[in-house]
Amino acid sequence: MMRQMREATKPIMFLAALAFLALMVFEWGMDASGQSGGGVGEIGSVNGQPVMYDSYMAAYRQLYDQVQRNQEELISSQQNKEIEDAAFDEVVTQLLVLQELRERGIMVTDREVSEAAQFSPPDYLQAQFIDDAGGIDLQAYHTFLATLPPEQLILLEAYYRDVIPRSKLLRSL
Repeated sequence: MMRQMREATKPIMFLAALAFLALMVFEWGMDASGQSGGGVGEIGSVNGQPVMYDSYMAAYRQLYDQVQRNQEELISSQQNKEIEDAAFDEVVTQLLVLQELRERGIMVTDREVSEAAQFSPPDYLQAQFIDDAGGIDLQAYHTFLATLPPEQLILLEAYYRDVIPRSKLLRSL
């Protein structure tokens, strides 16, 4: 009897090892059941519109980096919790604003983007183009625009496509 069990152990162990490898490859590696999500997907919803994990993480990283730049010591667990809450609030607020813009039909035209880009530097750049009288030095700003690489111009356009509708919304309230 013991001899039969010993002889049967080798194929049984081989079968168990093969089953375990199949589990690792198909269930864990390929996520055949589709249950893990891997951190991607919805983490909430606002009026039926999903709050996506990627959007939250982008806001979180930006806030985390900003806080870390402004202090020498490491971020505490309390600060980290505050950053997490602020990032989630930021994503939710952004979704609410986008929903309100859609509901009111507020849009931005290419002409508005072009005019804003030509005559009004973004807030984060304005300090670089202040002249002696305290106004904007448009000639220096236009020179700056002419030297920007295409990738930066695309980012500048995205900035105005985000800011202009929001300012229209604020004016309409």
